[in-house]
Formats: sequence, structure tokens, C-alpha cells
Amino acid sequence: MDDSPTPPGGFEAPFGGTDTPRIGLGIDNRRNRELLSELLSEYEAVELEDRVGSETDLCVVDPGGFDRLAADIERWKAEQRPAAAPALLLANAPEPAIWDEYADAMGRKLDAVQSTSAPKRAILIRVRGLLQMRRFSRAAKERHERLELYERAMDGANVGITIADADEPDLPLVYINDSFEAITGYGPAESLGRNCRFLQGEGTDQRTVDRVRAALEAEEPVSVEILNYRADGEPFWNDLKIVPVTDGDGEVTHFLGFQDDITERRQREIDLEQYEQVMQSIDDPIVVLDTERCVELSNAAAAELLGEDDELAVGTPVSALFPPGAREDVRRALTDIERSEEPQECQFALPAADGERQVFQFRFQRERNTADRPVARTIVVGRDVTTLREYQNRLSVLDRVLRHNLQNKLTVIAGNTDLLTDRREELSSEAIADIADSVDAAVADLLGLTEAARQFHRSIEPGDRAGSDADLSDLVEEVVTAARRRYPGADIEFDAPEPVAATIPSTLRLGLDGIIENAVEYATSSEPHVVVAVLDQPEENLAEIRVADDGPGIPDREREALRRGGETALEHLQGLTLWLVSWAVRSVGGEFRINGRDPSGTVVVLRLPRAEA
Repeated sequence: MDDSPTPPGGFEAPFGGTDTPRIGLGIDNRRNRELLSELLSEYEAVELEDRVGSETDLCVVDPGGFDRLAADIERWKAEQRPAAAPALLLANAPEPAIWDEYADAMGRKLDAVQSTSAPKRAILIRVRGLLQMRRFSRAAKERHERLELYERAMDGANVGITIADADEPDLPLVYINDSFEAITGYGPAESLGRNCRFLQGEGTDQRTVDRVRAALEAEEPVSVEILNYRADGEPFWNDLKIVPVTDGDGEVTHFLGFQDDITERRQREIDLEQYEQVMQSIDDPIVVLDTERCVELSNAAAAELLGEDDELAVGTPVSALFPPGAREDVRRALTDIERSEEPQECQFALPAADGERQVFQFRFQRERNTADRPVARTIVVGRDVTTLREYQNRLSVLDRVLRHNLQNKLTVIAGNTDLLTDRREELSSEAIADIADSVDAAVADLLGLTEAARQFHRSIEPGDRAGSDADLSDLVEEVVTAARRRYPGADIEFDAPEPVAATIPSTLRLGLDGIIENAVEYATSSEPHVVVAVLDQPEENLAEIRVADDGPGIPDREREALRRGGETALEHLQGLTLWLVSWAVRSVGGEFRINGRDPSGTVVVLRLPRAEA
């Protein structure tokens, strides 16, 4: 091989510099192999032992390499058809002699010969020419394969495919595939040569038709969902896409149309929209969790309760929805449902927008199994049971009040009756009269208890807002006046400004009377001192009643019971009375507080909405 330097001059790299050809070298002469490897350094050159790889673009051999690889070169060329698989023989002889010697192999095993005595430039030109042939043949093969693929794809496509001739008036169809006939019911005989508007009917939206027509006139792509009709008159929703096809000069020659029957999808979309409306209209929070325990769907109630700024982002982990104290219960419920597939329930308090706490019961259950996919998602449905819990607590407390008073009064009646029965002969007429008065008082108290129960029935309803506008000062003064007559040994002060109009619950008179009674009966002094005051708080739009005593105060656990809604048992009638009063005040949107008094005692504060005088 002539090792004179390659003259300068531009020869473009084959394959446009985007694909480095692979050249297989079957060169037994070591010196020629080294020189050839250097000459072909711009390519990927690999040495061939006994087999030509399928990714080889050009095979270069010398006589020894050809003898060793001839059979495999023939195999390689056959596998590459119809693409060319060129093989070049380099031999130390004039080219005519080489042609004569290897004439039988030409075309079948060899494509070209080159004398090694030729300049390197000539060898390089020959290599580049063979690689260019390889490139063109590969491109032709790929185009041929693509055309075959397109033909198979169009014939076997699940969507309808049509081709309209853009050079003919009214764009007649010149091709339809089998799926078009299956979707529409129109075969080649009814379709070819006609404009595709025969699919339209009375329900087809004219605005959609105009949009398609405008796109065709502008020779632009268009995509619409249009109501079409099958050959039997049945309507169907057609996802129609039309694309212009141009020739080498950029002129539109055809329009390629794709038709997809999306009737079922449209119906599902309508159903889903209805389900979405129903879900969003439900007041109970609903969250759907994916397999990773993250939010996949939610309604507005869930976003308001569990989200931030009334938003609940998809992908939010379930642990981020609940306060820290509730997360372990939630994790346990999800673990149990994944293990047993049985619904689980949790109940805990959540902060509300107004600063109060709401008690919610959450039910975790698996999505119902369907035929086309296994159960994977978890549905979480919450229910506000605050009112129910409060209602139950109020009934329980009222039951305690009634049983407490009934037991006390019946004990008084039974004790006095036994006294009359056992010692009637020994008792004086004055003692018998006193006993009779005690029994009469107890009976009167029992009758009053029935009236109290009736009045408090309204306050037991947590959502009730029963109340009327009246002068609060007059009502409190009447209660204080009656209490003074009933407890002449007690010092009951009263202080009130000018008339103060407020929204007063129907049970306030009875409740306020009970607070004063508690203050007197539970006093530690023989001469109880009670201060009852009415205050006007116009800046807060409230009217206030304060009842202050000098007694021992209310135990901390009963204060906690009042605060938490009856979750802790109330043991004293004083606490029970305050419960009933607090419900009544809150029923009209008021506030109830219990404050300590220095050095001892309690201040009960009732705050009611002011009303127009």
C-alpha cells in the first residue's frame, strides 16, 4: 500500500457527519492493516476474526482475509438485502489481474477491488464511494419499510382513516380504511367519490361544520368533536382530525382525515360531570386517596376543612391533612383497611374557621371493585358529628339534672311521710304543719321541675336560635327581686344602667334564677353576698350579665367539663345548672364564661347580642 501523504482537499464525511460508519477489516497483512487503520481513522474500524457483524457498513479484506471470511461475507450481504452491503478487496496486484482472479466472487461476495499500490487518496475515495452507496441503499430500505408500515397501519388502524383529493372540486374521498366502514357503516361503494359531509345530520352543530370548512379552505389542520350519523341513522360522536398533505413543492394535494368514535367517552364525561357536581354539592368532606395514600380527588367541603386557603392539592399526603394528634389513628385505619379490606372509622376534633372545634367522624373504605380494574383507591368520608355529640351530651346532662332533683324532692317527701306515719301520735300540731309545708314545697318543686324541663327542651337543640328581643335590665331586676324574697338572709345586690335591649333566650329567667340559687346555697358564709350586674358593651355589640359570689368557687374539673362539652362527668348541681345556662346563651349566639374572684368566689358572665331598642 502506497504510504505517501494524502493530498489536501475536501471530501465530505459520509452520512452527513451524523452517523459514523462501521468498517470491518479482514486484513491479514500486518503492515497493510496498520496503514489502513490509520487511513480510516475518521471511521469506526473493527477487526474481523471469523464473522461480519450485522452493524457493519463496509467490509474491507485482503486475499487472506477474503479466504477466511468469504462464506460469512455472503451471509452478511444476504441478511442486509435490500440494502447494499459492500465488500472491498485490496490486493498487491494490478486491478485487471485482481478482477480476473476474483471474477466469480464479484457481485455475490465482492463489490469492488483496489490495488494496494494505489495512492492512499484513491483507496479513500473508493471507500467513501462504497459507503455512500451503503448510505443511499439503507435510506431506500428504510423508506420502503416505512411505506409498508404505513400501509399496514392504515389498513389495520382502530380509527377511521380517509384521504380526500384536494385537486378535485368538493374534495371527494379516494380512500377509506376498514375501520371507517366499521364506525360509520359506509363502505367504499357509498363513500368513494363523495365529500365526507354525508356523515352530517340534523343534530350536527353548524358552527363546528363552519370551522372545519374554514380550515379546509385555508389548507390548515383542524381538530373537532362533531356529532355525525351512521348509515343506519344512529348518531355518534366523532373525534375528527384533518391534516393537509403536501407534495415536494409544498402544494396541498390531499387531506388526510382521522375519525374516532368517542360516543362512550362523551357519555362517561357527562356522567363524570354529573358525579362531580353531586360530589361537590355534598356538605360532608370527601377525599379519594391513591395507592400511595395521597390525595387524588376531593370535594369543596374537604378543601375547606382540611386544606389551606380552601385548596386541597392533588398529591398531598394524607398525613398532612390531619392534626398531629390524629395522624396515628389515620395511619392505623389505613393499615387495617389494606389488610382486611373492611371499612374503618376514626373520630376526633378539628379546628373550625371560627376558632371553635368540630368533632368529625371519618370513615375509610375501599373503592368498589370493577370488572376492568382491581380495587386500589381509598375513599375517606367525613361527617360533622359536633351537633350530634353536643345533643347527646345535653340529653345526658339534662337527664342527670332531672334525676338529681327528682331524687332529692322525692327523698324529702318520703322522709316526711315516714315521719308522719311513725311518729304521728308524738308530733304537735305545729310540727305536723311544718312537715306538711315541707311536703307541699317539695311537690311544688316537682311541678316546677316539669316546667323547667319543658323550657329547657328548646335549649337542648344545639342548632336552635330561639330568643326574643327585650329589655335585659328589667328581666334581671325581676329575677333579683324574686330571689331576695326567697332568700331573705342573703345580701343580693343589683346594679344596672339604663334599659339595655338584647336578644334573650326563652330559658334565661329560669337559668339566671338557678345561678343565684347556686350562689346562695353553696356559699360558705352564713350571710351569702351575691352581686348581680347588667353592663352594656356597645363597642362589642353585646349586653352582659355578671353574677359574682363569695363561695368556694367551681372545681377545676367541672370547669373543664363545661369547656369540653360534657366529656368529663359533672358531679354537682351547680355545674349542671351552669351547663343548661351556657346552652341557652349560646343558642342565641351569645357567650358564656366563668371567671375566678379575688380572694374567693366565682363570677359567671353571660354575654348576649344587643338588639334594637
